Amino acid sequence: MKALPLLALCAVVAPFAANAGSPADAAGPSITVHYAPNALVNPSEVEKLQAKIQAAAKRVCTENGTRGLDAARREDSCYARTVHAALKHVDDAHAYAVAAYAKPSAG
Repeated sequence: MKALPLLALCAVVAPFAANAGSPADAAGPSITVHYAPNALVNPSEVEKLQAKIQAAAKRVCTENGTRGLDAARREDSCYARTVHAALKHVDDAHAYAVAAYAKPSAG
């Protein structure tokens, strides 16, 4: 089984790390979404993976504590960037899976 890390979060957290001044924060939290590589050739499995990514991004990007306009903007920005980058990885993996698993077998 392969894992699809939500790598985009590092880029999203980087501005917050600069504000905090802590290089350790730049790595940021992440959630690994597991999937079977051959599932990427099945459209319904791709939809399920996309839904898992969206749920994971929501968990990672939701700030705890006081709600306000700034927090909502940060959460929305984090979510959009994280999902976009993760789905880019899915698109790349999908192209590879289609090429690898959809090849006619010699026979």
